[in-house]
Amino acid sequence: MSDAEKPRPTGRPPSSESESAGHGSQVPLEPGLSLPKSIVRFTFVRSSGPGGQNVNKLNTKACLHVSMSDLVEHCGLDHSATARLRQLARTRINSDDEIVIQSSRHRSQRRNRQECLQRLSQMIEAAQRRPSKRLRTRPSRASVERRLASKRKRADVKQRRKRVDDGGAD
Repeated sequence: MSDAEKPRPTGRPPSSESESAGHGSQVPLEPGLSLPKSIVRFTFVRSSGPGGQNVNKLNTKACLHVSMSDLVEHCGLDHSATARLRQLARTRINSDDEIVIQSSRHRSQRRNRQECLQRLSQMIEAAQRRPSKRLRTRPSRASVERRLASKRKRADVKQRRKRVDDGGAD
């Protein structure tokens, strides 16, 4: 890990939107869904890319860490939703079985923190949605005819590649 990515103390604790919104010890994700602060952990590191002094001096990149087991327990996800969440977050799950979501899009720590929470919320919402069952349908007559015509055409191409026989003239 380079010096630019190491978590550094920021001098003052990060401002919490949840306290100002009256949620106390809860972190709001979406209407009707919030997580206890005890299971959500944020780290702030130096962001990369252009930005001058803002990038060089401030820890604006937000990294959200939340344990999969705590998330499943507090969101009330069933087994299939948990499997869908693991699939959606497969590249974001670390060796400690935590989902790690990073954001450095914005210049402020607060907006990057909000974006991390928004991404987590979208991921949970997508995992809770059951995929719709596919209805079996028959192929149309035209599509069957197109498929058979392309097979005949391909067979003709391959047939023309064969060696031509002289008919036994010696």
